[in-house]
Amino acid sequence: MTLENGTICDVQYGAFRISDEWSDYKLSTLGTFESDADCTDVYNAGNTQDGVYYIRPAGWNDPPFKVFCNMSIDGGKWTVFQRRVNGSTNFYRNWTEYRNGFGDIKHEFWLGNEKLHFLTKQATYEYRVDFVTASLTSYHNKYNNFYVDNEDNKYRLADVGTRTGTAGYSLHGIQNTPFSTYDEDNDGRTYNCAEEHRSCWWHGADFIYVIFPFSNCRYFPSGNTTDLCSYSNLNGDYNGGNGENIYDLTSYYYCNQKYTEMKIRRIS
Repeated sequence: MTLENGTICDVQYGAFRISDEWSDYKLSTLGTFESDADCTDVYNAGNTQDGVYYIRPAGWNDPPFKVFCNMSIDGGKWTVFQRRVNGSTNFYRNWTEYRNGFGDIKHEFWLGNEKLHFLTKQATYEYRVDFVTASLTSYHNKYNNFYVDNEDNKYRLADVGTRTGTAGYSLHGIQNTPFSTYDEDNDGRTYNCAEEHRSCWWHGADFIYVIFPFSNCRYFPSGNTTDLCSYSNLNGDYNGGNGENIYDLTSYYYCNQKYTEMKIRRIS
């Protein structure tokens, strides 16, 4: 069914039985409430248009929540968990906000680390990011295994698998890395990477040294281009000097993306 706000909700129950006329056709059996676990289920139920849908992953005890399903790119069935478009939404948020999610699901948003954990623990998921550079060139990359651990383990990016795509290593070097925010520093560095980058992300503890001074792509507000916290930074200040960046390991950065969309799709 379609709600007044345009959100599509598939409601299913495991059993349905109505009594006979002598019992006034009472609904005698309803069974257990069932719902789509992700955008793959939504697509397989016949909903093949991009849009907002309700899902409920396995083990999620709260009510179903809204997600944006990208059904048009690369075969569809993608559950989107991050999008940046024009900088209208502040992504420099605290731990609780990143845990619960924020923003407009139809525009700029972060779905929420808790939801991302329950999604990725129920099956094997692949990851895809599409981004448009400052020069308006489109790229993407994919990783064939994406799993986010629970909050007790700081939403660690436990696995990413292997990479394919046209450019960028958006998850390179951050496998097995916990998530950090400015008020929850889990990066293992002597300074707070989330605070330095103004970016809440899976910042790594490994020292990353860059010998090329990308004057238009500085990670730190101080202008330091040699000491980085990760090879990517997709939640930084929009169009800022230390904004969203992806390094492609060929001595080049894709700086200050105009558009990013991060999403996952079930593969088993």
